[in-house]
Amino acid sequence: MNPAVVKTETKQSWPGKISDSMCGATHRKRDFATGLKLSDRECTMFCIKGGAQYVFVDNGHVYKIDNQDFVGLPEHAGHSADVSGVLTGDSLHITTIDIPAHVAEVVAPE
Repeated sequence: MNPAVVKTETKQSWPGKISDSMCGATHRKRDFATGLKLSDRECTMFCIKGGAQYVFVDNGHVYKIDNQDFVGLPEHAGHSADVSGVLTGDSLHITTIDIPAHVAEVVAPE
């Protein structure tokens, strides 16, 4: 994804990671209350439960996701993913989320 692109009219696809607006591209990796180490997924879900929103991170750039109710977001939170959708400014409207085959092998269902 090119941060210089302000608006796309057509559906496009990008590789990246589903994260949260509190951590963005870098997760804190620890629960401050317990000191326990968190995975990216655990950290993302922890922040979402605390009021953060889902975001998409591509090469360190954080994009807002305007359809927070998209069905695949909770399932793929914290995972590397290929997303398709429409980018308007710094906001992404997701239409599909796919997990790359090399990542799907290590992502176990909870």
